[in-house]
Amino acid sequence: MKQQTKTKLLLIGLIIILLASCVPAIAQDSVNLELSILLDNKKVNQKYELILIDSKNNQTIYKTVDSKVLLELEFNNEYVITVSSPYHNSKTIYFNTKAPKENWYVITTIGLDSDDNCNIIAGGIKYNKKLKTFQKYLL
Repeated sequence: MKQQTKTKLLLIGLIIILLASCVPAIAQDSVNLELSILLDNKKVNQKYELILIDSKNNQTIYKTVDSKVLLELEFNNEYVITVSSPYHNSKTIYFNTKAPKENWYVITTIGLDSDDNCNIIAGGIKYNKKLKTFQKYLL
């Protein structure tokens, strides 16, 4: 390969790198929450009832979901998420999505028990400024 061709390819590569570094990262409009549901500490492939309360928009959404569900939650909002299954308790978590707009992908698990038939508030998830990540907390 001629020296002139090598120089041109090198310059094109440098220009591409320079342009890529000048373009700001594309911020996502939502926080992704991957929620796995367990029954008596086991993954059971069945349908579950999920209730999602969107505090900001004053909406309640009812969904039938599998044992793993991905929720796209709007930034700077508070959600109440309840999961239930017949003959098991139901569990509720709170999720506060007030955080820097980055590509967040949060993974958590909710475990349902057959011991009782009541609703348990399991805690919540919110952004920890000091740790710069989402973190679970107990109420």
